[in-house]
Amino acid sequence: MAKVSKKRWLPWIMILPVILIRGITTVYPVFMTFINSFRNLNVIQGGKGEFIGLQNYARMLSDEKIATSLGFTLIFTMVSMIFHIILMAYGRSCPAFTR
Repeated sequence: MAKVSKKRWLPWIMILPVILIRGITTVYPVFMTFINSFRNLNVIQGGKGEFIGLQNYARMLSDEKIATSLGFTLIFTMVSMIFHIILMAYGRSCPAFTR
């Protein structure tokens, strides 16, 4: 019984360093970016910045460049998806890629 239990935890122990590194390099920066989005920060001067709540989001949504950027992103995504679907369909019907 002891061998079965040890073998069951071995894969988790082996990937633990990867999970920790991924957490430190990905989850922590995303969390801090979310927290800092509610503050008035000046990256050059540093400091913690004062808490301003949703003012950053209100200012962002009132900017007309955001609508332009979102429109461009939507068009780019749609065109990209169409090309991917065409390439995928061609890949399935191409004799070189079929068995």
